[in-house]
Amino acid sequence: MKLRISMGEDPCPVVTATVTLRSGDGRPTMGPLSLNVRDGVIEGVTLPYVYESSAWWVQVHAYDSNGNNVCSGDDPGTGVHEGRTTFVFIKMHCAFPNCP
Repeated sequence: MKLRISMGEDPCPVVTATVTLRSGDGRPTMGPLSLNVRDGVIEGVTLPYVYESSAWWVQVHAYDSNGNNVCSGDDPGTGVHEGRTTFVFIKMHCAFPNCP
């Protein structure tokens, strides 16, 4: 599974981010796992060992330098199939009370 999320012209100063994967078929939750934040882009290394399932709920949370959760987004129906790389497309929503 690969994640790459552009924050575009978002006014929130995102410095760290995490991803959590929850399976709809009762398998253990994965995460939260750290993601890289660089130049307005949140990206993760390829996440290996993600169980094959048609119902992964992928949640991303982004934080400012004070650790405040300023943005989040999710995809509640990501399918992972053996032998394929799954790309996850998530639109982030920012909590403006926490942004300067």
